[in-house]
Order: sequence, then C-alpha cells, then structure tokens
Amino acid sequence: MRTILLIVFNAVLFMTACGSQTRNGAETSKLAATSDTYATIKPILDAHCATCHGANSRHPLATSETLKSLAARAFDLVNHGKMPARDPDFRTTDDGKRLLAWLGAGAP
Repeated sequence: MRTILLIVFNAVLFMTACGSQTRNGAETSKLAATSDTYATIKPILDAHCATCHGANSRHPLATSETLKSLAARAFDLVNHGKMPARDPDFRTTDDGKRLLAWLGAGAP
C-alpha cells in the first residue's frame, strides 16, 4: 500500500511540474516552447519598459541574462498590472500577452 501511495504521489508531482499551470490568471507551461527570444521581445521592452528600465536603472533590461534572472518577478508585476507603471492594462494587449507568455516560459 505504501508503494502505491508513493507511486501516485510521484505521478501527481511529475504532472504538476510538467503540465500546464495557471499563474495569477495567465496560462503558462514549464515545458511550453515559445518562438520568441530576447531579440524578438526587445522591441516590446523598448516600447513599454525602457523608459524606466534603461541601462542606468536599478533593474536594467539591457541583456537577456538580466531579464532571465528577473523573469518570475517581471511576470508577476506585469500580470498584476503594476508594470509598466503608466499602463496597468498592458497585460491585456497583444504585446502584453506575448511578453507574459515569454516570461512565463522562463524568458528563453
């Protein structure tokens, strides 16, 4: 009986880790492939984020490595409408949805 419970627990844990999850209302998948890269997302960042997150800011978004390290936090801020600060509805736009999908995939 203990072995069966252990197998079921591991199966549920595996499906949770690999499956689709809802994170604060936005659909993400840890295994989801996104065709976007930092290079294809950069124009969105330039248009909506660079004013406050330029090279000399506390959280500059100048490199893919920097943004990758901030991806989870950036996802939460955009998804909650806190970023960009001047556009709380950005997350509902095509650019916002695309950025959230990319951040949710870990900013590959």
